[in-house]
Amino acid sequence: MNLVYVQPAPALRQAFARWGVAQDPKVRTSGAQEFAVAAALFTHVPEELLLGSTVDGHEYVPAGPDPEEPGAATAVSGCSEECDGRLPPLPVSGYPEGAVPLDLVLADGEEEPPHPPPADEPAGRPADDSPDTIPSDTACPDCDRTFGSARGLKTHRRTAHATETED
Repeated sequence: MNLVYVQPAPALRQAFARWGVAQDPKVRTSGAQEFAVAAALFTHVPEELLLGSTVDGHEYVPAGPDPEEPGAATAVSGCSEECDGRLPPLPVSGYPEGAVPLDLVLADGEEEPPHPPPADEPAGRPADDSPDTIPSDTACPDCDRTFGSARGLKTHRRTAHATETED
């Protein structure tokens, strides 16, 4: 579950707590002065309880004017009637050399843009020739137990066979 951490202003802490315990499920505290609010529930927190608060470590900034209100600013200034609010695509020359585009969330009906071929990558990690390296999925040389990791085998040998190796 994604959580949003809210530290209400000191004067609003009790009011925020009252609101939080009235929710289903209840909003819980995550510290002496901080509440963990489910991300889906955060949009339902009354704004008057958030004024002066810290949200995820940042000072809360109140929402701007209601876009439905007459005279309110548009989401994209200077946007024409044909504009859908999205920025135009960045030309290839705008990307640094070797940049790989992220997978995009596409609108209905859009085709996926072509991806560049994968960069040349080494076939695998270089072999570790150190004597302490133990391959995974190996059996203990001192008993019949097998382990899925080198770390598990090393821990087992250090604890279970410590007296045997000290002799």
